[in-house]
Amino acid sequence: MNLRLSLKKIQKDDALALLTEYIPTLSIDYKNHKQVFVESPTDRKYYQMLADKLIQEKELENKLYFVSNSSGKGNCNEVINIVNQLRKGGNNSCFGIIDWDKTNDNKDHVLVHGKNYRYSIENFFFDPFYLVSLFLEMGNPHNVRDELGFAEHYNQYLLGTESVQRLEEISSWVESKFQDSFQNSDMSERLEVEYLNGKKVSLPKYFLLENGHSLEEKYKEVFPALNSFKNNGELVEKLIGIMCRSYPFIPNESVQVLKQVSES
Repeated sequence: MNLRLSLKKIQKDDALALLTEYIPTLSIDYKNHKQVFVESPTDRKYYQMLADKLIQEKELENKLYFVSNSSGKGNCNEVINIVNQLRKGGNNSCFGIIDWDKTNDNKDHVLVHGKNYRYSIENFFFDPFYLVSLFLEMGNPHNVRDELGFAEHYNQYLLGTESVQRLEEISSWVESKFQDSFQNSDMSERLEVEYLNGKKVSLPKYFLLENGHSLEEKYKEVFPALNSFKNNGELVEKLIGIMCRSYPFIPNESVQVLKQVSES
């Protein structure tokens, strides 16, 4: 007897039911998975590593998957356009996150990260505290351990447990090094930023509102030890990893934008 096989289009829920019919303990709900479009591979690394950590800590309801322009030359308009097109095509599980850049506002299903607090994503991981944690991890570059009085076996990932006064001392050390190289850098104007662990620290607007790419180049000039990271994206990935290992000492603005996407 000849059997004739044919394909028949069915709904995604029905397909999942057939695939998992004999696996009663497995639960798959694609509706709890959301795609989030971002501006660059750097953004993708930042958000994915942070979102995975928040999922691990039961801080997010839904799994988030981040997508970027692979060339690294994406921008906020591309993110807005692709989310709009996918939404028009019926994809209701896609969102976008873009940098503030001092001009952007939330749009339909596209959220601004760090509005009124940090210029771009670089201003989040080039945070004075993550930089000092990195220096402690590296040993004693720029005499950080001696000048700030850290014990030899101090756990750099517990920096966020220090008092606000101690954190401000640490920030002041970074500020003074910066002013030694860039004497016109104004550290007097400040903003209070909050971390998930509840710590609120006053940081210079110079670190928060300076163009992120420019800030990165200046940090490398102030702290030559950062130039030891030769490979493209190596320094960025290291700082993001330190931020995640410092949990819950992570920027509250980042947590809130991810929660907003997850709960939408």
